[in-house]
Amino acid sequence: MNRRPHEHDQDDATPIDEREWALQEQALEDERRGTPPTGDPRRLHYRVLARRLRALPDAALPSNFAWETAQAVERRARAEARAFARFRRRLYVAFALVYASCLLLVVALSGIDAVLPLRGGSSLRWVVALFACVGVSLLLRGGERRKTGSE
Repeated sequence: MNRRPHEHDQDDATPIDEREWALQEQALEDERRGTPPTGDPRRLHYRVLARRLRALPDAALPSNFAWETAQAVERRARAEARAFARFRRRLYVAFALVYASCLLLVVALSGIDAVLPLRGGSSLRWVVALFACVGVSLLLRGGERRKTGSE
């Protein structure tokens, strides 16, 4: 765009359009002088191209872009893990409250006699099994917490 065509420039046998060449040169000169944009739409297009070519390139990514991105992703993952742990704790509390409410409702509607059969021999096995399941799940949860280092 800033040099004159020569005969040896036509190696690919494509003729150079003199009118286009003149429009490009005029647009470049208009941009250098700062004259107001008027005239042929193609000339205005070439003027925009000349302005973009003279402008400094956009800033590159910072040298530590990958590290900063990894840190941001890690922070977000930790925040999501904490939020999920809070949700899980609240869910466990809600379940415990629902179970306690159900037990209180049974006691209120049926009286204490509904719960007393749990003291018998066969019912005692089921209560022990319930506590064993709860204990094993708590032990596994504690081991998982130690292994992952969360919470």
